[in-house]
Amino acid sequence: LQELNLRNVRLKHSDGGWGWEEYAPYDAILAAAAPSEIPEALLAQMGRRSIMIIPVGHGRTQILNRVIRSEVGFEVEEIEPVSFVPFLPGIA
Repeated sequence: LQELNLRNVRLKHSDGGWGWEEYAPYDAILAAAAPSEIPEALLAQMGRRSIMIIPVGHGRTQILNRVIRSEVGFEVEEIEPVSFVPFLPGIA
């Protein structure tokens, strides 16, 4: 990243379900692996009027979800069946 002169990128090797609380709230979250359910930590790190795209499910029964945070809560919309790698637990 330094060779490409990219200075506005941060990397963290951790459990994706934990998010990255130090930089929250987020306007958008894009998950590239499928947990069995939407992690509460990611929901908590969403800013007002933000959106999260996340596949959810086990094995081949995953659904791509769009989660929108409003002033009063979360709206979850199922978009379509998908196949992503599973979320794997990390270490602290």
